Amino acid sequence: MENYFNQYDKLKRVNRLHKIKGDKELNELGIHVGQSFILEVIYMKKSCTQKEIADYLKISTSSITNPIKRLEGKRS
Repeated sequence: MENYFNQYDKLKRVNRLHKIKGDKELNELGIHVGQSFILEVIYMKKSCTQKEIADYLKISTSSITNPIKRLEGKRS
C-alpha cells in the first residue's frame, strides 16, 4: 500500500509541474487554458461554428462566447 501512495504522490507532482509549465507557456502567448482548447478545436476542424466548438468541448455555447471574443480581440 505504501508503494501506491508513493506513486500517487509522484503522479500528483508531475501533473502539477505540467500545469505550471503549461500555464507559463500559455501566458507567454497571452491566452489561458480554456482558450487553448477552443483554438485546438478550430485547428482540428479547420472551420466550425461556435455551437460546434461548444458541442465538441461538451460545454454550453454561452460559456465560450467571452473567450472567443477575447481571442478575436487579439487578432487585431
